[in-house]
Amino acid sequence: MIALGAFLAMLSGCGFAVSSAMQKRQAVRVQGGTVTVLLRLLARWSWVGAVLLEAGAWVAQAVGLAIAPVALVVPLAALGTVLLAALGAAWLGERYRPSEILGVALVAVGAVITAVAAAGITPSRHPLTVLQQLALAGVAVVLAGILLRARSGIAFGLAAGSLYAAATVYTKEIGDRLASLGLQGVVVLAESPSPWLLVGLSIGALALVQRAFQRVNAASAITALSAVETLGPIVVSFTLYRERFPHGVDAVVLSLGLVTVLAGLSVFAPVHRRGRTQQARSGFVPTEEIAAMNASRHSLPPT
Repeated sequence: MIALGAFLAMLSGCGFAVSSAMQKRQAVRVQGGTVTVLLRLLARWSWVGAVLLEAGAWVAQAVGLAIAPVALVVPLAALGTVLLAALGAAWLGERYRPSEILGVALVAVGAVITAVAAAGITPSRHPLTVLQQLALAGVAVVLAGILLRARSGIAFGLAAGSLYAAATVYTKEIGDRLASLGLQGVVVLAESPSPWLLVGLSIGALALVQRAFQRVNAASAITALSAVETLGPIVVSFTLYRERFPHGVDAVVLSLGLVTVLAGLSVFAPVHRRGRTQQARSGFVPTEEIAAMNASRHSLPPT
């Protein structure tokens, strides 16, 4: 079952990667605020198709989380960033700085190291209480709000990752209840906040991802997202879900993997100070800047 969980994790990561590339291709063609962008994208069938593909990848992730430990499934799903980087270069025409390539590589290597160390962990189906689920959503929303103060593409990606990290935990809740209770789990879930919080946070994260795509290349945005989305559920798995942290060499390897993921994330920190350069590279110009340029043209004396 562990091997099947690992396969489903990588399959979901590939699905998320292809979906992200398709979303990015459409996101750079629309402008407006976060809500406006999302509404305009809903009118584009190719973008809707990408979201449906993402939903399929979510199903694979849910099954994987139900049969394998969180610390194995989530990092392996993050390997999709490597495929996304390739799609960005070949299909989206994106170019990467050496630091961005290093960041993607570190997150990918860290994910593999973490997954190898976590392969021996016994998955837990211990349900979270309603209070724990609500508290987790509150922490995710507050963290996303703090990250959004930077207003850069990476900040949008990190904020989306915060919301998706909580959504991943709710995905595990749904998968665990269905795996252990069968159809009766549907009734239990309907009375639980998990599915409703999952939908709400996922919609918010989806909107934030589109803004990230408008400011930075797809691989950078998703790498930032994946780093938070990877670390958050792993922390929850060892605390709230009570999955046993490995001992001995495995403990060292797992810690090394998590540190490597954090190192990959830190590579993107200087990007916060280069917002305008990122926007120019992605072909996106904020609406307020367009208005300012138009106003300056109109203020010029006729020649």
